[in-house]
Amino acid sequence: MHPMTGRSIHVLALLAFAVGLFAWCPRLLGQGTMNQLPDPMNSKQLTLFLERYVDPTFDQWIAIEEAQDVYYEDFAKLRDGEIAKFMKETMGTMRGGMPSREQMVDYVDELEEVNARIRRLDRAFFESIARVLREDQLLGLERAQLSRERIRLRSGVSGQLGIGMSTDLWESIERAKLEPEEIELIDPLLKEYEEQLTRVLRKWNKQSGDMMIMMIDELAARGFGDMDMSDPTSMDQEQMQSYMQAIQESFSIALQESGKEAAKSRQLNARSIAKICELIEADQAWKLKRSYIDSTSIWGQVRRMQSWSSEDGNPNMNSQDIVKTIDLLVELDAIPEEMKESLRSLRTEYVSEDDGRLDLLIKEMKEIDPMDLMMESMVAMIRH
Repeated sequence: MHPMTGRSIHVLALLAFAVGLFAWCPRLLGQGTMNQLPDPMNSKQLTLFLERYVDPTFDQWIAIEEAQDVYYEDFAKLRDGEIAKFMKETMGTMRGGMPSREQMVDYVDELEEVNARIRRLDRAFFESIARVLREDQLLGLERAQLSRERIRLRSGVSGQLGIGMSTDLWESIERAKLEPEEIELIDPLLKEYEEQLTRVLRKWNKQSGDMMIMMIDELAARGFGDMDMSDPTSMDQEQMQSYMQAIQESFSIALQESGKEAAKSRQLNARSIAKICELIEADQAWKLKRSYIDSTSIWGQVRRMQSWSSEDGNPNMNSQDIVKTIDLLVELDAIPEEMKESLRSLRTEYVSEDDGRLDLLIKEMKEIDPMDLMMESMVAMIRH
């Protein structure tokens, strides 16, 4: 394998997430796999998935925890063996130069080999869990396994290239704290959604390697193929503008095919939220939409970079806190009943207006790629 430094990898692997900032951030280049590979499934995730879908008994949990210990031991061996070897070769001797096409092809191939080993460890772990479950729990375990797969697909290099911002609606549901009976009501929709989102993420993951190689080709065609990135502060403003413009153009071209899957994930989320909100109470629907917007943090970052105000259609990011404050005031005995009625009317009006803004923003998120907005915003910032 042709060696590449962590700096070089981030120049490409983080292009979509503003390479000009992240590629040179020492915090990201310090330890571990530098976000190139997914971490093992932790206890919090395992507990969340199994309680959500399987509901193991006490005795089953004991056996599951024993299987988890084996999983962690196997992952540690992988980390100290193949992953360490991969990282050592990756760090190499390029010293900040732009990797060649041949180097990037080698990197993508070896990255996939390590990811395949991680997938096998995950699969073996879930097979161990299946052996201690009842037959009626196995369908739930399959959904838990898909949840882990989606986390794995949205992390590592593929996640940093953009699909990581494709929010899993379960995150929004957890934040919105929907009631158990509501979750049971919408569960058929969620099961269909989980299967569809997993398929989309699988396709994106397969395309991400080709996308990195294509970006190398496009950057080289624009004269940045042999650029020394060891000291980016040495570039003057004009050079930085040219470089960021080349990144934006290269990314847009590389994203033409693979970006279709990212768009599908946003469209799937928008459709699924609309269907779910038809089945639950209006107040809960508003909380779900708000949680979805808040959990899609990249959109908020883009908005802040563009200095969009609430008058321009950006919902107040503290709207849930405002509503909670009104609810608390209404519960106070010291508040006169007439004032409580006014507060309730104010709450209803506020939630209705904010819900409309959320609908517009979700529609905008479905139709516009936030990655393009991020790149455009960065270029504009550098120009000014």
